[in-house]
Amino acid sequence: MTSPTRPQRGESKWATKKTADVAPAPAIPPTPKTSSSNSPIDRFRASVEARDDAAACAALDEVATRARDAATRASLAREGAPVVLAAALAAVVEIEAPSAFASRSAYLLPLLRALRNCVAGEPVARGGACGASTGVHVLPNALRRLLPALATAAERATDENDDAVSELVVATQLACNCAVGGGADADLVWRAVFPDGVAAVAALRGPAARRAHPPLCMLAHARVMSGGRGREESGEEVGEEARDAVDDDDVVGFRAGRALWSPLLRAACDDAIGAGGGGGGEWLPRFVRAACTHGGERFPALCRSLPRGAADVAAARDDALRRKILALAVDGGGGAKITELPDETTTERFSLTQATLLALVHEEIGSSPPPPPRRDADADAAAPGSAEPPAPSPLSDGALAYLLDMTSRAAAAVHASASASTEVKAIPAANPDDDDDDQPAAAAAVLRESLKLVRRLTELEIRPSSMNTPHDVVTALAAMGLPRLLLGLTAALPPPMGAGNTSKARGPTAAPRLDPDVVGGPAALRDGHAPFPTARPWPGYRVDALAPLANAMFNRPGVCDQVVKLGGVPIILAATRGEDGEDFLREWALWATRNLCHGSEDARKEIESMQPEAAADSQELAAMGLNVSVDPATGKVRVKSIGKEGGAGERYDGVGTGGTGGGGSAAAAATTTTTATATTAGTALGPGELLMTPGGARTPAGRAVAAALMAGFDADQFKDAGDDDDDDVDVPAHWKVADLS
Repeated sequence: MTSPTRPQRGESKWATKKTADVAPAPAIPPTPKTSSSNSPIDRFRASVEARDDAAACAALDEVATRARDAATRASLAREGAPVVLAAALAAVVEIEAPSAFASRSAYLLPLLRALRNCVAGEPVARGGACGASTGVHVLPNALRRLLPALATAAERATDENDDAVSELVVATQLACNCAVGGGADADLVWRAVFPDGVAAVAALRGPAARRAHPPLCMLAHARVMSGGRGREESGEEVGEEARDAVDDDDVVGFRAGRALWSPLLRAACDDAIGAGGGGGGEWLPRFVRAACTHGGERFPALCRSLPRGAADVAAARDDALRRKILALAVDGGGGAKITELPDETTTERFSLTQATLLALVHEEIGSSPPPPPRRDADADAAAPGSAEPPAPSPLSDGALAYLLDMTSRAAAAVHASASASTEVKAIPAANPDDDDDDQPAAAAAVLRESLKLVRRLTELEIRPSSMNTPHDVVTALAAMGLPRLLLGLTAALPPPMGAGNTSKARGPTAAPRLDPDVVGGPAALRDGHAPFPTARPWPGYRVDALAPLANAMFNRPGVCDQVVKLGGVPIILAATRGEDGEDFLREWALWATRNLCHGSEDARKEIESMQPEAAADSQELAAMGLNVSVDPATGKVRVKSIGKEGGAGERYDGVGTGGTGGGGSAAAAATTTTTATATTAGTALGPGELLMTPGGARTPAGRAVAAALMAGFDADQFKDAGDDDDDDVDVPAHWKVADLS
């Protein structure tokens, strides 16, 4: 029995006009003779001819259920079921019969499900449905019109379980199944849905985005895993010049960045939909892992395609580079003035989506272990004496170089935006509907995430056999200029002011200010790049720049020597005083100093050659009864005991009751362990014998000697001093002057 003709829910999607007449049934290819007359495909064809939508839906549901089994799916492919279903889908979207949708739309969802299941993992089914070998591209042409129309209908849905949303999700999954495995069929489907179809799905927000974005990322992931566009897939003849990936219809490029990835990354940052699958859900990190990390080389192309007007800026920069090369060639390198394009044309813009991508790369590198290397392909790359080949680098060499370059350019943009004399001008975008990020905030976000990613790379555990080899990611970064970049970021800042009370003290108790000319590094660190920020863009910026450098120097003498040659020793030592707002800056500076001295003999000699010039006044020194002065001519340190009320001739009765220097109570004596030196009441003790334990002095003079011992002095110098402790003392070679304030 046929169902009465009535307007269907999806009529507004396709019908261009309403007709009172019932349109004839679309032509569907006959089922091959090898199939059984009772097969669900035959029943579907008969139901379509009889206009029985209920029976057609039942037959399609049976096909979808049976196609879940791999053996049955292969049997359906041999029977030609995908060809029949693809032709039916073409009829539904009015490719052949424009007025037939009103009577066919009732079974669109089960038809998509059946076709999706039939082509899953079946090259024969994909070939029959896509028609790459026959030239009849039935399914790609159907998807070309289907995805934008379904996205328009799903945008109006208020419930993510609405049929319009389900149809869009299944249609996207169908395109994904066709793209898995690559080949000519996958290339046909991708070119059919890109960029219009994927752009319409990526632009969705609300309930539809939570369900439609994950399969869209699955489609992009399948495209990346299959290798994307190949010469044999694109139909290019041998010898024909291949097109640049960033200018082509690739899954990563300027067109893809504008149509696909910028909307998806913005949706991933939206708390309203990002947590439920908006932006791609779990498939977005999977795509980032496949495309950008552990062998993926698409990170630079993807990242530079995200800002607004990126294609125009890239074209302008290429033109400027050609002008430079041409001028140098004509002038012969004689120093002719090179004409530059206007700054606003070549000024690179930054986007918050770039910061989101950097955060995703950081998460993937930190959370997922690298894939096991293939022994057959990497056996020749194995380190000598190692049983296994080295682990693959988390980022390719091109990605590492781009990361350092982007960090430098983002730092320059932050400084430029903070300067009153520099204005970052906007570049007109091709699509005015795109959101335009605030440039100072976007540049700061990109700089912060870039430094975090660099720090994460320096924290990776490297096999000892791979360390200091080309397989060491830190060694590769150092060869590309990582120490120079990080030292330049740190040297551009004013010297640290100290932490806590040290930075707030005034008068004689205030810590001396460091000379920027001494601790700011050589002027060469400021050459070769645009100026870096001279003020902290955020609290902790100094730590973000110093921590990767400290990690990079661990067990890497080459990196340490590079830091010494760049004049980084004073910069690192200056950071040991700490600074308010820079948590653990002192600890990171000490870690850097330790690694630097361990890996470089020149660094140790440079530190040892530093002569003390003055001793910082401090209330702590006065409370200890100690006054330290430095002869600026000789560098000798003079230690005095000030305000002593018994001094070295003070007597101690053994139980804490004698002497007037204080600190000799019985309770204090009970908590202190005596040394091997025997003491008796009425015996005069020398300054070197006033310590019960290290740090357990009982008199001001004893505390003075304790401080001297901790600084590296030999207490035997004071045994015969008596009351006169004003003698000059030579500084031992291993003694270091610390800021005791």
